[in-house]
Amino acid sequence: MIFVTPDGERSMNTYLGACVELGPEDVEADKASGAKVTYFEGYLWDPPRAKEAIRQTARLAHAAGREVSMTLSDSFCVDRYRDEFLDLMRSGTVDIVFANSHEIKSLYQTKSFDEALQAIRKDCKIAPSPARKKAR
Repeated sequence: MIFVTPDGERSMNTYLGACVELGPEDVEADKASGAKVTYFEGYLWDPPRAKEAIRQTARLAHAAGREVSMTLSDSFCVDRYRDEFLDLMRSGTVDIVFANSHEIKSLYQTKSFDEALQAIRKDCKIAPSPARKKAR
């Protein structure tokens, strides 16, 4: 459940549900290799067997010339898995990263969004970009 205020701030109550049981045996090779982009939530990095499933899916996707994306989910999740998330990006396991300013600054342990943005651009193929100004 996510509540978003008019100024874009969000509060959420995350419930992982059945995904805590996800394991490598649940990966469907044809789906992993057939999707243009495979996406996973950073929250899914909590269950150890889900990590195996994600890595397996990424191998299948990349073998088929596809891409893998992830979201950093929240800054607390980043704090728990910073080194692993960076390794996923730097090893090429993850090609595309979705993050808000709090998450990306947490990932690179900086208070500067611009500094974090420059760092993530070195670590993955597609990453957040600064908000564009609306045309008037």
